[in-house]
Amino acid sequence: MDHKTGLKNVVVRLYFYCSRGMDLVNQFRNLFLLIFGVYFTFKLAAPVWLAVMFSVAVPGLILAGWVQVNHMAKTLNWLEVEYASHWTRYSFELQEKILEELKRINTVSEMSEFNRKNNQIPIDTSTA
Repeated sequence: MDHKTGLKNVVVRLYFYCSRGMDLVNQFRNLFLLIFGVYFTFKLAAPVWLAVMFSVAVPGLILAGWVQVNHMAKTLNWLEVEYASHWTRYSFELQEKILEELKRINTVSEMSEFNRKNNQIPIDTSTA
């Protein structure tokens, strides 16, 4: 099924893009509220202070975002798994067991295929 065609998929993608756009607007709204709050709290009269605060805040946020993505994300993800609820942890462990079993099945299948091609005695997979 192609995820790019069909009316339902187009509508879902448009909803997703709209949702992400609203997230960005809300995040920038918080930045604007913070800067205007500081501006009015300190009763600054010159509008140039708004420009200065924006020009300092945006590169600072970009740097903070870069640090979060490149240095903090893996640790935060590990902490979420390490201190997850019982059912989340169980689901994760179950996925690992399924992966190991699939690897074992793949190995047995490859060995059986190798033996069949080389006219060797087939492996009994019922006890493996």
